[in-house]
Amino acid sequence: MMNEMPAHQDNLLGSDSWVLPGAQSDQTLYSWSSIYHKASGNIDAGTTSRQLFGQSDAAFSPDLPSRLDFLQAATRAHLGDAETVASTRTLAGFYRPFFPEEKYQKLITAMRGDRPGAIKAELGLSRSRIISSQTFKVCPECMEEEFKRLGYAYWHTEHQWPSCALCGLHHVLLW
Repeated sequence: MMNEMPAHQDNLLGSDSWVLPGAQSDQTLYSWSSIYHKASGNIDAGTTSRQLFGQSDAAFSPDLPSRLDFLQAATRAHLGDAETVASTRTLAGFYRPFFPEEKYQKLITAMRGDRPGAIKAELGLSRSRIISSQTFKVCPECMEEEFKRLGYAYWHTEHQWPSCALCGLHHVLLW
């Protein structure tokens, strides 16, 4: 089956690192991956996921993705190193203040690896039966400004935080 073909990191960019889209400073990894998918011309999202994360379904986790070391190598750290991506473009940054540094580093290590189940285990979510929300939140004011400035809107990391209901910039309810 095509989705199970192994990924080859060296083939993503070749000598053309310009093919990767730029990222907004507060853009989620999931949002950036979606923009890469559209720009790449890939028809199948599994192909995009294999290119970026080395596995056909790894890119489908909007909150706490795994395989960030693969992403770092595949993109030549285009978005930063794996720990920076985890803390600034995923929900890991939201959870950081609630954990001692050692436990937070275990979470980051799990996100860098290829065992997504270990991520929720580090947070204690696998035992608590709490599921993370798969609903994206967006500020209508941010969307309008981004469409005018960029031609597209994107998901902001802070808007996706579990406790966030208002846009910090516009002070309006998130949709």
